[in-house]
Amino acid sequence: MTTIHNSKIQERILREAKIQLSVDSVPTQLAEKVVPVLISNPVQEVFVKRGTASDSTSATIYTASTTKRTYLTGMLITLTKDDSNTGKLSNIGVTLKTGLFSFIGYIRYRPSNAAEYQQSVFFSEPLEIEPGSGVILNNQSATASIDTTGVIFGYETD
Repeated sequence: MTTIHNSKIQERILREAKIQLSVDSVPTQLAEKVVPVLISNPVQEVFVKRGTASDSTSATIYTASTTKRTYLTGMLITLTKDDSNTGKLSNIGVTLKTGLFSFIGYIRYRPSNAAEYQQSVFFSEPLEIEPGSGVILNNQSATASIDTTGVIFGYETD
């Protein structure tokens, strides 16, 4: 028989198999023949996060976990501006797992008109983002009152 020396594996067996230590002990050995098991539906912790930014500021909507895999499934960006604002762009940016920084949504607006804008996108394939990286809401070149809200949808998994 093969002995399990990894304490994290033993803890996971204890937790996920719901072993009661008052009745049983945590298995520390594997049988002669081990049957591989594929987990086709890993546990996903779903989240919806929101951030706001005013004028020419940026805000971190979310910071990805450094210990789990983080995926984005969609985003929403809304913007309200007054007629004296001559800025041009608000966006949501993120560093993808590949290391590439990318805008996942943006609103380009007309200067000198009071207006409200909204854009939403749900990705056909989830975007995996770099562990520990931030999802940033950014207003560029705002010259007067502008209020932006960014919302992201996603999940984390082991």
